Amino acid sequence: MKKTALLLAAALLAAAAACFAACGGTDEDGFDRDAGLDTENVFFDDFTEGIRSEYWNIGNTKWGTNNGGVLAENVSYTADGIVVLQCNGDLYTGPLRGHGNSHGRRTGAQLVSREYFGPGRFEVRLKCLPRLGSTTAFWTYYNDGPNNYEIDIELNVEQDFTAVWNTNWLTLEQSDHFVAHSPAVHNDGEWHVYAFEWHTEPARIDYYVDDVLTHTSQVYIPDTAMPVNIGNWFPDGWAGSPDFETDYTFVDWFRYTPYRGNDHTPHAKDAASDPALYPSEPRALPAANLISNAGMESAAPMPEGSAQAGQNAWRQSDGGSAAFAAGEGVNGSAALALQDGKTAYQYITGMHESFELTLRGSAKARAGTGYIVVECMPLYTETLAEYTLAFGQGTFTEKEMTFSLPAGTRRLKISLRADEGADVLFDDLFCNLSKKTPAA
Repeated sequence: MKKTALLLAAALLAAAAACFAACGGTDEDGFDRDAGLDTENVFFDDFTEGIRSEYWNIGNTKWGTNNGGVLAENVSYTADGIVVLQCNGDLYTGPLRGHGNSHGRRTGAQLVSREYFGPGRFEVRLKCLPRLGSTTAFWTYYNDGPNNYEIDIELNVEQDFTAVWNTNWLTLEQSDHFVAHSPAVHNDGEWHVYAFEWHTEPARIDYYVDDVLTHTSQVYIPDTAMPVNIGNWFPDGWAGSPDFETDYTFVDWFRYTPYRGNDHTPHAKDAASDPALYPSEPRALPAANLISNAGMESAAPMPEGSAQAGQNAWRQSDGGSAAFAAGEGVNGSAALALQDGKTAYQYITGMHESFELTLRGSAKARAGTGYIVVECMPLYTETLAEYTLAFGQGTFTEKEMTFSLPAGTRRLKISLRADEGADVLFDDLFCNLSKKTPAA
């Protein structure tokens, strides 16, 4: 088992030194990013001992507008040390309740270090939340009234998962903000390492994605120790519309290495959160499904046209007559019934032409033929490509296909269709990146 602590053990220091050697060196402007690194006082947590109250507080609060805040119930971990930060969009229908709302929609999750860290190298390895509407962030923060000290890396900005915001603040009016387009497509289902190196002597912050420099700031550099935050949340509008049910940010590890000789104002560590807020047992790693209400278990009202918060994920074509049929699905579950040329559909955002996806679903036609159709689209315009699974009469049949997205794809339209005169039941759909599809 890997250990968590303020690491002084020789073996772990050797591993850390190897990493520093791999990712260190002199920047293009001649600045030595490794100078002064204090490798004898590294803080490292790989979460294989859970989310330890000695090191972390659990976010259970709200900031910004038009969201339900971050919930302690959305924070969990697996037995092999992956932190799961759940995020619930506008199509969420589960039991959670948000801060300031009674439905749990637009609720995210947050870890906050109890320790206040001064200038140093901050690194996190994570998989970001892959949907529009919410942003995954890695940041330090301390506010004492007139001052708003902050260093931010934010993902899913400008509805573009190749963009990353690099921002540092002294006050709410004094900040340096840069939009970087990194080599990574951040929501590709792969692990990525996000880092910033904060110095006060000389005053500068260097931002990195997978050890590639994305921005250097030499203005508005904080000089006070701050806790570090890892989380996802719902900004009001600028991250897009959260047209999804539930998805996740996964965190593998966090590491902090201080710099020697960088003056700053220290602060005592925070008290621990209420013990009741910490997850007490590990969970299985969830397999996110890009399709909302994929099992047809929610019978919330089904809108025609644009989806609205609190309504069903499935939308009807104009004049539709789709209905949820209790007990008619696979193994006696619910199903979605369509007849006579009708269609139900939903959109999936956060797509990219580099992705290959797998779609599977079950259906049976009591008469005629039914279809599951995938349309690959830009954000707002025409269909670029179309893929179809067809289902004939008989018992429920599961079918699957894997497909690549054409250039320019930014969203999918998933449609369930019944031919004229047909009567079709649909159930148990799944869609995600092929490399993330769980074993059957």
